[in-house]
Amino acid sequence: MKITKLIGVCCFVIAFLNVQAQTDTASFNEMSLEQLLNVEVSVASSTNLNNRETPGIVSVITAEEIEAMNATDITDVLKRIPGMELGCDVEGVLGLGIRGNWAHEGKVLLLINGIEMNESLYATLPLEHNYPADMIEKIEIIRGPGSAMYGGAAAYAVIDVRLKSANKQRGIIANSSISAFKNALASQVNNIYVGNKTSNYSYSIIANRTTAIRGNRYFTDVYGNAYDMAKESDIENNLMAINLNVRGYNIDVVFYDYNIFSRDGYDAIFSQAYYTGFKAGHAKLSKKIELNEKFSFTPTIGYKNEKPWNFNDDYDTEEYEPFDITVTEWRSGISFTYCQSEKFNLVCGGEMNNEKAVDNNGEIFSSNNKTSITNNNAAIYAQGVLKTNLANFTIGCRANFNSIYENTFVPRIGLTKAWEKFHLKALLSQAYRAPSIQNTDANTSIQPEKSLTAEVEIGAQLTNNLSISVNGFDMSTTKTIVYSYDDVDDDDNYLNAGKSGTRGFETELKFKNKANYFGIAYSFYSTGKQSTVENYMVPQNADMQLAFPAHKIYGYVNISLNSKLHVQPQLEFKGPRYGITSYNEETDERYYQKINAMAVCNIMINSKALLAKNLNIAFGVKNIFNANDVLIQPYYDLHAPIPGKSREAILKLTYHFNFK
Repeated sequence: MKITKLIGVCCFVIAFLNVQAQTDTASFNEMSLEQLLNVEVSVASSTNLNNRETPGIVSVITAEEIEAMNATDITDVLKRIPGMELGCDVEGVLGLGIRGNWAHEGKVLLLINGIEMNESLYATLPLEHNYPADMIEKIEIIRGPGSAMYGGAAAYAVIDVRLKSANKQRGIIANSSISAFKNALASQVNNIYVGNKTSNYSYSIIANRTTAIRGNRYFTDVYGNAYDMAKESDIENNLMAINLNVRGYNIDVVFYDYNIFSRDGYDAIFSQAYYTGFKAGHAKLSKKIELNEKFSFTPTIGYKNEKPWNFNDDYDTEEYEPFDITVTEWRSGISFTYCQSEKFNLVCGGEMNNEKAVDNNGEIFSSNNKTSITNNNAAIYAQGVLKTNLANFTIGCRANFNSIYENTFVPRIGLTKAWEKFHLKALLSQAYRAPSIQNTDANTSIQPEKSLTAEVEIGAQLTNNLSISVNGFDMSTTKTIVYSYDDVDDDDNYLNAGKSGTRGFETELKFKNKANYFGIAYSFYSTGKQSTVENYMVPQNADMQLAFPAHKIYGYVNISLNSKLHVQPQLEFKGPRYGITSYNEETDERYYQKINAMAVCNIMINSKALLAKNLNIAFGVKNIFNANDVLIQPYYDLHAPIPGKSREAILKLTYHFNFK
């Protein structure tokens, strides 16, 4: 089907999504495989549908699973998702790749309790040690486009995180973990949660303090200079999340102060470690108003104040340029939900937001010759879900209007069917990546990139305890927005660089029998030799893109030795990858190196109330065989691969106190 025909169909139907997470009452360890397959999710539809019927390739991870895997932060959780892989950006920041494509800048959306966490200057998403895993109640992930539902930062994936709340946790949870390498302390993570609920109100407060290092090996830049990361690669993070619900008025607030200290900036290492800071405060107020059994609407208002990629020259140096920009954003919206019956649901609405960036050093923006820049955005959206005996049909679209770049329209359609032990999904979605403030300042003629993704998934419950799913995808992006760094002028640049994309498949095999379960996932991608974006290409292998392995396997087994003691071995295998490891300044030649296939093995042991009634103790060893799992820059630039962490031992204590 041509995309013009798809747009024509979608113009007759208005669509969107009401992002309200389902509160599951059953414990994960008590759920059967069939119950797990039919858990209701809402991240990909305008109404709660079970995972087999929801119009998206969706992964769901619960708090119990996160606890069993002994995750330190959200990156430990995302490694388990097929098609997701970490890569390194400049200044030591880690970001996500999706299905072989670099998604860190404005192509993957992270929501925390419905609040968009991508920073506004570049739309990036720093992840390592930024979001503590122990305070997460559930994660729903769309492995695929979400722009028609969520806007221009969701072109490749959506990660919807719901933190622990008083709906399920009434009491206090105190959590502390420490991990160590052979030669250095790796991390210290401390969390506390307090939550309670009455008939008129509920509240929850989460506070986190994390200190860590990015690694303990030596980093070597493309010129051959090296430094010891164990001494000069600190990470510090303070995060607080507050939820208050009073008679249906819901307030969410998230603050964080995230700082990375590193000597690896863009290409050559610095003479000392400098910090890069990400500071932000988010607030969102919403109220669902039900006019009758079929019709309701929800107005929202949100505010954000942030300083991303901040460096204010406290070191009094000329080696590292100061960068100090404050961004404020006001966002308002309203969504209308109409449920004619269980067979039909329609959601539509609109959003408006105003972003203002101010350079605190008095530097001018090149696009307007002022020390501040404003970006206004508006959108209308809608999505309908029709359930019939034949199949479920989803049709949706989103129109976006911006004051700087061209207006955008993207549609999506989906067909899903679940019967007995089988399910089928066929999805066709267009998405866009909206240029951010710094993108348009660097290049005033830059335009949104457009993606078209076709996906098909089939799944079967083979036995009462065993299921399998296989999905195939073909995603292509035109007007691809790419980043480049001019090391002569020490300046960033962005441009629309042609066509990129991948095709491939992902498969998952899962077994579950109460607290005993295992899973194994395999993912594969290829460019199909159709990508024309030089920034991502590998000269030795036209089927692959920089940094990301074409083949990846993740497996785990959770063994319940008794009601109080559980053991979970984990294996992550990556096929060969490619990265730029050295550079000849005289000839301006970059040298690409093939990184051999490797595997990381972990073992985690969890005990519940083994020594005391409300005390859980977890112990584990990550990277048992000390593999060097390097993190590679996924684009044509000069940051050498970051060496992987060595063998790491972790101990975690969690204490629960429940209110009566």
